[in-house]
Amino acid sequence: MQPIKAYCLGWKALFKSKIMWLFLFTANFLFALIVALPIKTLFNSAAANSLSINESLNRFDFTFLSDILNQYNMSIPIISNQLIMVIALYLLFSILLSGGIIYVFYLNDKFSFGNFGKGSFKFFWRYLRLSIYFLVIQSLLIYGAYKCYVIFSGGLNPFEMESDSSLISAFKIVAPIYMLLFIIVKLIQDLIKIEIIKSDETLLIKPIMSALNTIAKNFFSFLLLYLLNVIVAIGFFAFYFLIKNLFPISSQTVLPLFILSQLFILCRIALKLVNYKSAVELFKAKVEEL
Repeated sequence: MQPIKAYCLGWKALFKSKIMWLFLFTANFLFALIVALPIKTLFNSAAANSLSINESLNRFDFTFLSDILNQYNMSIPIISNQLIMVIALYLLFSILLSGGIIYVFYLNDKFSFGNFGKGSFKFFWRYLRLSIYFLVIQSLLIYGAYKCYVIFSGGLNPFEMESDSSLISAFKIVAPIYMLLFIIVKLIQDLIKIEIIKSDETLLIKPIMSALNTIAKNFFSFLLLYLLNVIVAIGFFAFYFLIKNLFPISSQTVLPLFILSQLFILCRIALKLVNYKSAVELFKAKVEEL
């Protein structure tokens, strides 16, 4: 099977999985609502339900923000810790959902809450361990990119720079290499997830080695598929921000911007589903060819 054919099958499967698409959108919306409501309550209480919030929509009001921090004896470290906790919960939430998505797609069956729940909970701990491994790898990748950027730019000390051209030149070198390596690492992680479901092994060593073997023999096919997914995603994000910039931020545009943001999330979930399904189809086809 060719990568383009697998990608087309991903879009075809998306419109056959409208219930799962809607379910994932609803789950994400409810998670965001649970997180956002306490924050909204805090700001409304701090502003005493005044118009300060509406007036600050079109600009960054540092005075208003500092008043909230002082009134509630809040500090940046406390807010940062809460933000880290929210991010961690969202990552766990995403890992749980990814197990259900890939399981349903691998079975090539219609969406059902039974199958989705089985895949989510059965593979959660294995996916969590895998995510921790790849979180370490991505962290090392970011650190390596940073160190290379410092080397190529000649250091980041502004007092030693003659111009910012060295920073721009270093970015042009490091950024494409980092993005390519990021895509490859993400590719490997996703295909190992598929292999985990295929082999149903509790330990991850065998699925990892088996997936790496399949990837090595079909590397360019998988890379082309993921590059195709990335190019479409970049085009989508660019189009979204272009449309978003047409709306001035004010109290009158809150509702249209909210609707636009929900459409953005809906389309982002669609791209994720297409990515998973196309990867599953190409992976299964390449395994059968071996």
